[in-house]
Parts: sequence; C-alpha cells; structure tokens
Amino acid sequence: VRKVTPKAVNRVAVRYIDLGKADFATLTPLQSGPTIPLTSQGFGGLEPIDLAGASPTPLPSWAKGLTADLPNPAASKPTDVRLSNGLRLIVQPERGSAVVNLYGLVDSNPYTEAPKGEGGVDEVLGQLMSDGTSTMNRTQFQSALDKIGAQESGGTRFSLSVLRGQLPAAVDLLAQNLLQPRLRSKDFEIEKRLVEQIASARAQNPSAKAHHAFLEAVLPAKDPALRRTTASQVNALTLPEVKSYYRTVFRPDMTTMVVVGNISPVDVQAIVERYFGGWKNNGKAPNVLLPRGRPNKPSRTRVKDPQSTIDQVRLAELNPMARSDSAYYDLKAANEILVGGTYAGRFLTDLNNQNLPVSFLSASYSSGRSRTLYLIDFAAEPSDVSQISQLIRSDITGLQAHPAPRKELARARGALLCSLVLSRASYNEIGNALLNDARLHLPLDEDTVAAKIYAHMTSKEVSAALRRWVRAKDLAEVVQGP
Repeated sequence: VRKVTPKAVNRVAVRYIDLGKADFATLTPLQSGPTIPLTSQGFGGLEPIDLAGASPTPLPSWAKGLTADLPNPAASKPTDVRLSNGLRLIVQPERGSAVVNLYGLVDSNPYTEAPKGEGGVDEVLGQLMSDGTSTMNRTQFQSALDKIGAQESGGTRFSLSVLRGQLPAAVDLLAQNLLQPRLRSKDFEIEKRLVEQIASARAQNPSAKAHHAFLEAVLPAKDPALRRTTASQVNALTLPEVKSYYRTVFRPDMTTMVVVGNISPVDVQAIVERYFGGWKNNGKAPNVLLPRGRPNKPSRTRVKDPQSTIDQVRLAELNPMARSDSAYYDLKAANEILVGGTYAGRFLTDLNNQNLPVSFLSASYSSGRSRTLYLIDFAAEPSDVSQISQLIRSDITGLQAHPAPRKELARARGALLCSLVLSRASYNEIGNALLNDARLHLPLDEDTVAAKIYAHMTSKEVSAALRRWVRAKDLAEVVQGP
C-alpha cells in the first residue's frame, strides 16, 4: 500500500472505470394492485407449521459451566475535563491501534429549540454542514481531509478518525467545519429543496404516519415532540433563520467530545484547546429537556398501509422515569426475561404454545433525562393481533405478580453482563458509550455500576420495578397494515 502512487491509481481508473458501460436503474413507486391474502392458496398453499409445545431447553453438560463464572466489564478510567468555555472533553487511552477516533455531540433538541413555524430548520442545517467551510467548498474540504487520511462528519453529532500524528491537522479541519460552516445562499436553496421533498414524501409514508400516531397516543396534547415538519414550513424557511438556529444550537457549553486512542489526555487537551478554546457561547443556554409528561391512557389506532400483507404493531406507553433512576436496571432484567434472546423469552415461548406466530418481536425502554417510553413491536397476521396483544399484556402482569424463578433471573443476568462486556469491544462502541453516558448525565463508569447492580439484584426487586413503572392495561396500540 505504501508503494502505491497517484500515477498508478489514475492508470487503473482510466483502464477499468468506464461510465459509458455502466447500467443505471430508477425505481419508481407504483400502485401494485390488491395484495394477496396469506390465507389463500397462492404460492402452493399455506405452510404447515406446528409451534405448540415450546419450553425452556436445558443446557448440555459441556455448557453448564458457562453460567458459573459470569464476566464483568473492565472498569473505564477516562479523564474528564471542562475547558474554560464549558466544552467537556473525555479521553479514553487505548493501545489497540495507531488510529485516534473522536466522537462529539452538541446537546440539542429541535423540538424545544426551533422557533414555531420553522419546521425542518434543523434538517436543512444538517445538510448544509456537509457543504464545507467558510473558506473551502465541499470538494476542497474533502481534499484537505484526504491529504491527511482523515474521515470526518459534521453536525450536532460529529466524528473524526485519523492517524495519531495527523490529529492536530484533523482537529483543525473539524473546528473549521463546526465553527465556520459554509452557510451560503446557493447551497441553502439546494438543501432546502431536498428537505422539502423529504418532508413531502414523509407525509405520505405509512410508517411515518404510524410513528406519529404512536406519539399522539402516548404524549400529552401540547408536547413539543408532537411537532411535525411539513413541506410548506420548509419551503418558507430563510437562510437568516437557519443561521439564527445555528447560533442557538452550536455552543461549547453544550458540546461533549470523547477521544479514544493511543494518545495521552494531556496532548489531546492541548490540541482541542488550540482549535476550540476560542469558541464563545452566545447568550443563555437553551432548554433541551422534554417535559416529563403524564401516564397515557389506553387506546387503539389503525394506520392503513395498502402495500402490506401483515400488521405491524406497536404497544407503547410513557412514564416519567428518568434514565438515571436505579429501577432502569430492574426493568432491563425484566425485559430480558420477557423477550430474552428472541427465542428464550416468555413472550415467544407462550406465543408458540398458543400457535400464534410473529414475523418479529422486540421490546425496549427508550429513556432520556426526563422520561421513558416503553416500546413493544411485533408483526403478525391481522387475525392474530388481538390475541397476541392480550398474551403480551398477560405475561407482563404475570411477572409483576410472581417473581421469576432463580434460574430464569440467572439467565437474564448472564445475558446482560455479557452484553456489557461486548459493548466495549471496539473503539466505536467505547466512544459512543462514553458519549451517551455524558449526554444522559450518567457516571462514566456506568457499565461497572450496572454490572454490580445486575450481580446482586433479586427477582422481587425486578417484579416490584415492573409493577411500579409498567401499566400493561394502559398500553397504547398502533397497528399499521392492510
């Protein structure tokens, strides 16, 4: 690779890349006519599947020792400093590679920061951030990155990857992109048209309609997250409005950088201070927190999707639990018991015993600093949806009333501990985990804290947390299908 020359690259490109021989295809959406019911005799008739009789499978003798000595994640020991302008810098030294990775976040929320009537201003700004800097257009900026072998992306979530020796030059380019973006009228009109087309398509998309229906079902009527971006709002945007939004959002005191690589924290701090130390805050820090809201009421909404042959279902509810609440870990254990590794959880075991197949099934907690959304998603035949929804609710109330047996909790604990270890298996996972911990105001050794909690939690604690924070009878149901 070191011996490759520009002349050789150009020679190969001229010889092998011939766009005159390229094939191009354009996919245009068309109405395809009525869907074929899966209960018909099309495609050779129904597939006979007997799912009944599912039960927990005991481990073979050679595998029983795997649960005896469960792993614990290695303790993270990053440095954590704030520059004089408020920028937070976290450095995790790692010796696995000569590449240094930087991960960054400007803590922002268009639902609370974008002025009313300026829907899509964040999306237009995000597009413009990839157009270069005030002194370099897109091509020139990319050429400057190429010269030092760096990969960079800008915006409120930004990143940088480069060899250690080129880190100062790469951070210089990153600073130019974030602090001096190319917000020109010509680029603005192009990016605005693109976002307008996206907003127009989104308004007709069944999945987007189903997503908004779910938000309407669980959030209070005036919740900021219910704001929708329309094509007309994007069309009315002006470049001064985009620039004003940029000045509101991009602030050092709302920015966190995480650097992972074989480099000293002292050297990293000196480099970051050189190029970001002069960044100033503009006025009072904006509010980025969504309101806690109040528990939603049960509801059922159907969104028509004429191109679908099955129902895609979301069961959801809102509760005012913050991610920092210790009950979060008990709920993760409860979710592992109910869902497990897809086939190991109660949901699928019981669905199989009732001969109620699902195309997929997942459940998760989406937790922020002020509230949590509990989400259960599955896809199934329309005729089975009601029974499946009822069985899921029944399994939740069953675990609330009766603590899980010791072996079931041990399996869940083992899966959670293993996932913590695997979540630190690469620079990307280390960097993004630290960035996420910082965003949620969690300790930077959160994985170690979680491991200790998982190791000592009891079945009674898991059931008690599930009773407190999950209301099975109040789950809102949104169905997208034919």
